[in-house]
Amino acid sequence: MHRDRHQVVFGLNTSIEHGSVEPGSGTISRQLELDAGALKISSDGIALFQVADELDNARRFNQPTVPTVR
Repeated sequence: MHRDRHQVVFGLNTSIEHGSVEPGSGTISRQLELDAGALKISSDGIALFQVADELDNARRFNQPTVPTVR
């Protein structure tokens, strides 16, 4: 996820990495000390994945199926 200068990456092995985007150049550097913005985007991302998982487990999120014509 990306918001303002903050970027958070959620890995498949449940790792979370934070980055900071430099204005103008667009380069991303690893952010070791987290500020309020980094903590906020991290918690928002976790909440997003939790809601998606709950909807999927409750079978409330289904991709529409399109019938194929033969």
